[in-house]
Amino acid sequence: MRKFFWAGLGIFLCLAIYLLFRPLIVWPFGWNALPEKAASVPAEPHAAAAYLNEQYATGRYPSLSAAVGIDGKIVWSHTQGYADLKTRTPATPQSQYRIGSSSKAVNATLAAILVAQNKLDLDKPITSYIGYFPDKGHPITTRQLLSHTAGIRHYGMCVCAPIWDYENTRHFDSVRAAVGTFSGSPLLFEPGAGFSYSTYGTVLASGVMESAGGDTYLNLVQKHVAGPLGLNGLKPDDRTLPEDHRVRFYEVENGNYRDALPTDDSIKWAGGGFLATPQDLASLGGAWIGNDLVPPAVRDAFWTPQTLKDGTVNVQNYALGWRVGEIEVDGKKIRVVHHNGTAKGSSSSFMLFPDYGMAVSVMTNRGTQGGDPFHGFARELGLLMLKADGAD
Repeated sequence: MRKFFWAGLGIFLCLAIYLLFRPLIVWPFGWNALPEKAASVPAEPHAAAAYLNEQYATGRYPSLSAAVGIDGKIVWSHTQGYADLKTRTPATPQSQYRIGSSSKAVNATLAAILVAQNKLDLDKPITSYIGYFPDKGHPITTRQLLSHTAGIRHYGMCVCAPIWDYENTRHFDSVRAAVGTFSGSPLLFEPGAGFSYSTYGTVLASGVMESAGGDTYLNLVQKHVAGPLGLNGLKPDDRTLPEDHRVRFYEVENGNYRDALPTDDSIKWAGGGFLATPQDLASLGGAWIGNDLVPPAVRDAFWTPQTLKDGTVNVQNYALGWRVGEIEVDGKKIRVVHHNGTAKGSSSSFMLFPDYGMAVSVMTNRGTQGGDPFHGFARELGLLMLKADGAD
């Protein structure tokens, strides 16, 4: 009898270890060689297309898809590679990618619209809108949540399988349920006193927006953002829904690929849970640059880097759902507004050049880290477009 007990305990422990540490255990297995060639969607001869093809030829990306919008219209797009490597299905301009933290720019769009409609006050305590987030001893505002200055934690370890909540596979039926996964964590600092990038802070902000907008978060995004702007590919990355044009997601190393592990993004719709096409994000960016989405005063407020209680600007020059900065070109400084994103098996490079009316989006179905060259692709394509157009 004791022998069976110890055998059963051993099996249980092995299974528990596998479930808890699955991402590490399975990492060495399931790799295949990337195909050498892939079809591309024809594009007009352009230095930007040559640049994208050159990057694809490095063998680092199953596919690359890009779009550029100027003055609210898509003026150029290009797609190279495979949406599905196993079936050799080519990616198309309609292919949907996980956009990771570029979702925060989508979320900022909804927030700005609600502010413009006088439904959301960024500086009211969030307890004015929701009652399910526990008291932390200090008032928290939506402004602080959107600018990562509220002290809400980012991803971490959890009482779940796998033990990292970034690898979440549990489906959450509501924003409130998702907030419950981190609501018990202590604040990292007094709200407004520091900066700590937090996808969960953005998720909490989406709960505030539900209350302010009087509907579920996903319905509000469809009603106020995706629908009116014609962003047909902007959808939640919901595994319970039909796949439509969703690509398959991969990890790539040294010319080999494997399927990204399954994940469920319902834990973070607002902070990193949307699918989109490059045309969708380029159109979204164009709407921000124009004057029809929200009044210029609201837009400018969302593009203003937020200061801390000591009067200094936060270390990432983070505004409200956007990063803001400058790049130097031929000795001239150009203002840029941007938000890249990384998800399981997918990445997004997204940048606006407001002074030139231009928005650039590039996507790939490969997971990347912050230092990967991919995250500079939107910047490089934008500069090539400006050079081709002879912009001053």
